[in-house]
Amino acid sequence: SDLPDGERIFSHGGGIEGFNTSVSYLPASRIAIIVLANLNGMAADQISADLRHIALGDKVVLTSDRTAIRLPGEQLNGLAGHFEFQSEAIMRVWRDGERLLTELPGQPAVEVYPESQRDFFAKVVDAQIRFETDTEGRASALVLHQNGRDQTAARISDEAATQAGEALQRRIREQTRDPGSEAALRH
Repeated sequence: SDLPDGERIFSHGGGIEGFNTSVSYLPASRIAIIVLANLNGMAADQISADLRHIALGDKVVLTSDRTAIRLPGEQLNGLAGHFEFQSEAIMRVWRDGERLLTELPGQPAVEVYPESQRDFFAKVVDAQIRFETDTEGRASALVLHQNGRDQTAARISDEAATQAGEALQRRIREQTRDPGSEAALRH
């Protein structure tokens, strides 16, 4: 695949329970990155991406380097809602007291911490969210930055989110594929 600056990257990863690997090669820069991790999930890929950024001279901000600020709960109200990604996945965002929580289908809720009025970060995974807001502080969209990618999700109504959730549950129950899945696999 290609990086945003046009450089080609060849990569492969894999793993078994408790172990993951990631191998990347950037021929133009003559950089090879090999990560072996005794962790589940995307850790090896994230470490590889961070090492690539460091090798290319980019700045890397670790989750442990981020500092949360306190925002009044009332400010969080305008950020709450449902946001739909291009993949049709819907992220639910809600306020719980002075906390802001997010949730994607099939995943546990993740608390996000404010760095500013619009920028938030997770601690359990290396992910950041920037809310696009109007003059009253109501979010019209969010941008999820994770695994070196930015994905935009537009706010949708609660009714549209409920209908989409019911449709997903129906597809799971009836074991029918998503209409776009075959095209996505062939792409």
